[in-house]
Amino acid sequence: MAGDPPPCAPEVLAGVDATVTGQLAAFADGDVRAALGFASESFQASVTLKSFRAIIEEGYPEVAAATGHAILDCRSLDAENAQALVSVTGAGGTTARLGYRFVLEPEGWRIDGASTLARAEVQIA
Repeated sequence: MAGDPPPCAPEVLAGVDATVTGQLAAFADGDVRAALGFASESFQASVTLKSFRAIIEEGYPEVAAATGHAILDCRSLDAENAQALVSVTGAGGTTARLGYRFVLEPEGWRIDGASTLARAEVQIA
């Protein structure tokens, strides 16, 4: 569609995926502090570790106990901002489609926010 942001360049997509992978791995290890480290500086400044844990456990259970993920779409908004549609499968057999916002910081791509777009039960054949 005309006017839509362009797809992410391969290096942006790789960086975004590495950030999501790292954060999900930190949650899998029970390391909420490390998981918060994948968030942008402004997001980190806006939450406590306790409130971050509550946000994830209550609003994003698939993220808190992910068994897998896939980047479904990635769009570059400009050189330092991107958005991605990510499918995250939780340990309970639920898949959530999440819209992520990313910002490029000195440490790499960092999560600046996320929202749940859809949630569905995974059908095991």
